Amino acid sequence: MSHQQQAHDSLSGCLLRLFWLLGGNAVLAIVGVQILFNAPPMFSCVDAVYWSVVVLIIAARYADMRYFKGATAGGKPSSFDDWRRHTLILVVAAGVAWLAAHLAVHFLGPIGPSG
Repeated sequence: MSHQQQAHDSLSGCLLRLFWLLGGNAVLAIVGVQILFNAPPMFSCVDAVYWSVVVLIIAARYADMRYFKGATAGGKPSSFDDWRRHTLILVVAAGVAWLAAHLAVHFLGPIGPSG
C-alpha cells in the first residue's frame, strides 16, 4: 500500500472527515437548541462555543483536504474551491441559524419547559 493511500485511509483522516461532515454539524444543532431552550444573553459562552465549532469545522475540512487527500461528500477529490464554497455556505447558514435562534428567544422567549 502506498504512502498516499495510507494517508487517505488513516483513522485520523476518517475521523476528521466524519467530524466536518456530521459531528460538527450535530454539535452546532445541539448548541443552537441550547440557545432556544436556555435563552442566554447575546454573546454568551454558548455563542463562543457555537462559533468555535464553526471554526473547528472549517479547520477540519481544510486539514482533511490538505493533509489526508480529502474527498467531497459525493466522494470526489476535494479542491480549494470546494473548501471555499463549503466555508462560505457554512458561515452564512450558521450565521442565519444563530441569528434566528437569538431573535426567536428575544421575541418569543425561551422555548421549552419553564422552571
